[in-house]
Amino acid sequence: MHAALKKPELIFMGGSAGALSVLKKILNSLPSSWKTPIVVVIHLKEDCVGIDSVLQYKSAVKVKEAEDKEVLQNGHVYIAPGGYHLVFEKDRSMSLLMDEPLNFSRPSIDLCLETAARRFKNGLQVIILSGANADGTAGVRYARQFGAGVWVQKPEECEYKEMTGTLISEGLADKSYESKKIIEELIKLEL
Repeated sequence: MHAALKKPELIFMGGSAGALSVLKKILNSLPSSWKTPIVVVIHLKEDCVGIDSVLQYKSAVKVKEAEDKEVLQNGHVYIAPGGYHLVFEKDRSMSLLMDEPLNFSRPSIDLCLETAARRFKNGLQVIILSGANADGTAGVRYARQFGAGVWVQKPEECEYKEMTGTLISEGLADKSYESKKIIEELIKLEL
């Protein structure tokens, strides 16, 4: 088990089927004083546009689609656009790639997490939400080698339990929380 992070440099949230509603709930609960950058990889169809607007509605923090070569800013939530992998460069800027899908997904949680882990090491807090496939397992395993903290949404609360259930059964989750508790613990990280 990894010790809880005091103050992460980056929060990563990943999910698939069933994750959007809980992600909206989490982002709507963050205070306007929120500082830590958040990167979100949710499996989206390539033609899915405007998800940042849906998530921005009622959110006090700035939510936007990540852009190629963009540098993280405090108080921003970056969404990986549908049809693109989001990766981190050596300088910690984000790049968007159109490489082949991984685990049938583009964006890929695994790919983003692996590059985030190399750049942020134990300054990375990972949160995995509802999902119906294995994307995220390899990335979480890799991130833990660098000291990243890992929370998962309680499978009992997930619309689709495969993603979080696999992480728990493989011993890759530090904590399993209901969405309300994820919000509470996130806010504690900012204090």
